[in-house]
Amino acid sequence: MVKKILLVFFLFTLVVAPFTTVLGAESEEYDKLLFFIEPIVDGSTVQFELIVRNEGEAPIHLEFSNAQLYEIIVADKEGNQVYQFSQEKGFAQMIQHIRLKPGEDKTWIETWENHALPKGSYQVAAELVAKKINGKPFKGLKDSTMMKVPMHNPMFKDITVQGEKGDYYVKGLTRTVEGKFYYTVEDGHNQQVTETKMKINKSEKQWKDFAINLSIPTEKLPSNGSLILHLYERKGMEIINSYPVVLEDFYEKDTQRGK
Repeated sequence: MVKKILLVFFLFTLVVAPFTTVLGAESEEYDKLLFFIEPIVDGSTVQFELIVRNEGEAPIHLEFSNAQLYEIIVADKEGNQVYQFSQEKGFAQMIQHIRLKPGEDKTWIETWENHALPKGSYQVAAELVAKKINGKPFKGLKDSTMMKVPMHNPMFKDITVQGEKGDYYVKGLTRTVEGKFYYTVEDGHNQQVTETKMKINKSEKQWKDFAINLSIPTEKLPSNGSLILHLYERKGMEIINSYPVVLEDFYEKDTQRGK
């Protein structure tokens, strides 16, 4: 009788062990699926950059019940909702698919224009609303971050951008006690222009014109994302009066965007 029980247990182990291993491997791959949001405040416009990335070693197939791929909600410090991406939007009722190879990511950019938000901190929450992952039920992924809206920037204003595909001419107004400011260019993943000093005539009260010519090699431009110029001052090691400027948005042809 004991031998029979041992035999049954042995056979059960042979059948169940591989199955458990497969499930464990799949769960591990699912854990490698990352999703995050990055808000960029530029005057009265907010750009939300959303990224989903497969950091695993196996392909991932996401299935959505309709054309809405994600949700974005912004709330003030009291928890009152001030923005919802899907509000008053219609989404096609058709199944959508996203397939990510190992190491591949997808990026979307949504713009909220003329937000009219008062100065303060806001909570930004995003959700990837996929219903299935590799054919199995999926609860989606969430991310949240804080967003600061300044009353105004005392250092920079009236910034405009001309150009495309790596060549840009940026001009605007600045005033600085130190007679200098700094800038970098990055795409959310890589820094395309390292910190560069810009000298300006000192002026606490009077705004001064400035202009920056930028040339980014074509091979360094993002295939899917935003190229961002960061203007700022330094107080010792501290960065102050930061002013982000979107130079250009780039989208892959197969990128899906919410409508």
